[in-house]
Amino acid sequence: MKTSIEKTWEVASQKASNSLLNPDDYLIFLVDENSDKKTYGGVDGSGSHLLAIEVKTKPPTAAIRSDALDYFRHQRKDFDTWLMVLRLRNKELSSVFGRLCQDLIDEIAEIPHENDLVKLVHRRLTLWQKLFNRGNARLLADFQVKGLLAELLSMNSILDEQRYGISEVAAAWVGPYGGDQDFQFSDIVIEIKAVGPGAQGISISSLKQLDSRLPISLSVWTLRPAATKETAAITLNGIVAQLEQRLAPESSALTFFRDALLEAGYVEQSHYDGIAFEPMQVEHFTVDDDFPRLTVDTVPEGIDSAVYVISLKRLRKQ
Repeated sequence: MKTSIEKTWEVASQKASNSLLNPDDYLIFLVDENSDKKTYGGVDGSGSHLLAIEVKTKPPTAAIRSDALDYFRHQRKDFDTWLMVLRLRNKELSSVFGRLCQDLIDEIAEIPHENDLVKLVHRRLTLWQKLFNRGNARLLADFQVKGLLAELLSMNSILDEQRYGISEVAAAWVGPYGGDQDFQFSDIVIEIKAVGPGAQGISISSLKQLDSRLPISLSVWTLRPAATKETAAITLNGIVAQLEQRLAPESSALTFFRDALLEAGYVEQSHYDGIAFEPMQVEHFTVDDDFPRLTVDTVPEGIDSAVYVISLKRLRKQ
């Protein structure tokens, strides 16, 4: 199903083909005439897709270094307003750009103050640039889907416990940003691992992953590849939609969540509807002094990094 911005692009493309735009011109149309936030979809003279967001004051510049995406400002003198315009240069990424734009439009609708709106657009623009530049704008590999799914299942479980507030849970998810652990709260850190049935060990990627001044909990999710029609099957798109609904009551929580998903390289696509896993079990281990681990303080002097595997059989005997 096409988003409203994609439908607007279709209208703009058809109109542009009939009017023969000059290379430096562009044509835009309101995405939602009933919204008090003026967002537009359109095309330029080369046929590139545009998202334009109208603001009353002159927006700041943005330094964008991307072959796929750029940004410019345009003063609408007849309306005494400005447009913040995002333009997709790489047409192969149109479906991804459409999903990103639609998410931004939906979030803008809930922002009461223009300053916050401008900050959101610039933050998302930075994340989009990173997404496109590092090649993750297409699809996550199956093993990445599995790992991300385990982190989102953990977030769902943490919300069920109601030990922390909604925004606190969303902000604690720092795994996508390269945090030493996937969740970092004020009183505990949590590392998440995803394994398949029959796995004999879990891989630890650094000396810091199981090292913290706070108590550490290790959660190991056993996920079985499943057919999408199975009752217990879970897809990435499905768990994301579920979590967005749970986080929606607090706009800051939803913003934290969507930013982290982009950092993880995830953009909703129909491809992910065809990749499903069944959560078979989750095991929680306390990382204490008896836990088998390597840290900066426990390895011989001169060893700066290490990747190693911890036996699940050994952990289950604790």
